[in-house]
Amino acid sequence: MIVGKGYKKKVSAIWKKWLKVNQSGLNFGRVMANQIFYACHYDNQFSTVSKNKIIKVLAKLLKAVVFTKLETPFHFENTGKSILFFHQEDNRRDYQQQCNYVLDQLVVNYEITEITVDKNKKNKNAIRMKHSFKKIILLFKLFFYTYSSKNYYTSNGIHRNLNFYVISLYYYDYYFRLLEILKDYEIKLLITFCDVKEYANILTQACIRLNVITITQQHALYISVNKNNYSQVVLNYKNLISSYLLAWGKGINKQWKATNFDFSKIVYAGSNLPGHIRSVKVKGISLPLIKKFGVILSAEYWRKTNMEILKIAYQFSIEREYKFEILFHPTNDIGYYRDKLDFIEDKHYFQGINNPDNFIIDKQFLVCNTTSLYLRCLVNNRKCFRFKDENFIDIGGVDEDIFKNLDDLKKLCFDGMFFKNDDYEKINSVLAFHYGNEEMGYEKAIERILKKENISI
Repeated sequence: MIVGKGYKKKVSAIWKKWLKVNQSGLNFGRVMANQIFYACHYDNQFSTVSKNKIIKVLAKLLKAVVFTKLETPFHFENTGKSILFFHQEDNRRDYQQQCNYVLDQLVVNYEITEITVDKNKKNKNAIRMKHSFKKIILLFKLFFYTYSSKNYYTSNGIHRNLNFYVISLYYYDYYFRLLEILKDYEIKLLITFCDVKEYANILTQACIRLNVITITQQHALYISVNKNNYSQVVLNYKNLISSYLLAWGKGINKQWKATNFDFSKIVYAGSNLPGHIRSVKVKGISLPLIKKFGVILSAEYWRKTNMEILKIAYQFSIEREYKFEILFHPTNDIGYYRDKLDFIEDKHYFQGINNPDNFIIDKQFLVCNTTSLYLRCLVNNRKCFRFKDENFIDIGGVDEDIFKNLDDLKKLCFDGMFFKNDDYEKINSVLAFHYGNEEMGYEKAIERILKKENISI
């Protein structure tokens, strides 16, 4: 698992080459960025690839050149409207709740064509010689600019690049088919959940080609990183290609201050997490009687941090006679953690739950590293102690809730599980800073964009 300086050097060298590849208005560095950045985190753990596997991927590559996909995995519902809304593409229930929350605000006054994607859809193929010729040109560009990228991988560089070439040819087919579909629509706006991701990126580039105003959303707590914790999250600002970003609150300005991001793209809309733009009050607080705390893990590229938190949590539970439950991040490989740590028991861990609030309020306190769920703990009047290591990013929070080791955590818990009266002003300030306020909203944000672009719908 690579994070930090080594990861930055490696992924930057590879991505720089991919960004040079353009074909028919589609930039493949942009489309493939999410997969490239993901692969560079995990590449060290892969075993050697056999020649048979390389032969198989070469056969897939040849087929991708010869045959053109006549369909796309995109599904258009309620077609013909002037606003397109592309849902999340990760099959995550929490993300879908965010999409629904935004749509509920917009459909009051706007007619919207909703778009979803089925990545497992089997699409029809046919031979189209003219299009195959274009793909041959694209393949030459990919080889010319990116084939040497294999030298930056620690293993499987050839096999990985060949797989990426196959995927790129598929995306090229989808892009052309989207252009054919969209040219017959009178589209004014495209709203995506996250244009950093592959399918949203293809759709966004197609709409940009058709001179459509493109909008994407902040979908999580967007944080800045430094050279020591450089990771895939940088794509949230490095690969944002839409005309506008619907941001939660003004905390994003502080986090991205040193990134050279074009802040004229930002329109504040408030959080798209249902029920989280509100003040936290001191009255009516009660804690569960059962001595139980929760561990909230970060994304998988911070695996080392996750392992350290789990070890500290286990020692704390033994010494203080507490039970604890784990909330795995959707990207976490639970099998890896269970293989390495024998104290992770069945029925005491969760992943992909519908409502994290239920996990939070069931605990006397929680521990985490850097996650937007820290803010949700504050919303739910629960202390969440933050583990500080080289990957830690301080987003602001309650004073003295940071620990570096087991002794620190024991001291924090000894000081009490309830917030002090003075803490609430700080909590509400932090929540408003990151989540926005009740005066914001997605309908208002779209109205501002339409007015700025002089578009009537």
